[in-house]
Parts: sequence; C-alpha cells; structure tokens
Amino acid sequence: MGTTNATICGQCTIGEQSFIGANAVIAPQVKIGKRNIIAAGAIVTKDTEDDAVYLEGRNNKIDKKSWEISL
Repeated sequence: MGTTNATICGQCTIGEQSFIGANAVIAPQVKIGKRNIIAAGAIVTKDTEDDAVYLEGRNNKIDKKSWEISL
C-alpha cells in the first residue's frame, strides 16, 4: 500500500477550516480559501475561493459549496 500524504509545495496558504485529502497535491504559491474541501487525489494549481470543493483530478472544482457536502 502506498503513502497517503498530501503534497503541499512551497509557500502555500491554507485557509482556516479547510480539509486536504490523502495524496492531494497543492502547487507552489497557491492560496486555498477558507472552508475548502480538497478531495483525495485532487491537484490544485490555482488559487481557490472560500467554500470551494475540488474532486480528484486537476482543478476539478464542483458547483456545490463545502457546507453543502456531507462527509
């Protein structure tokens, strides 16, 4: 079984109450908004808005807000 760590590259800002899933990748200089859900395997290469949700894949944002998601 492989590692389950997220990769957060240099000088990123992670907003309060945000969740970063296993094997997610956050590119350098990216600002993650408040209350984001970054799912396992997601790749985020640009800044995110508050309450955003990203699924597996590159910049795969969905239209639901983080507070609409039941974990």
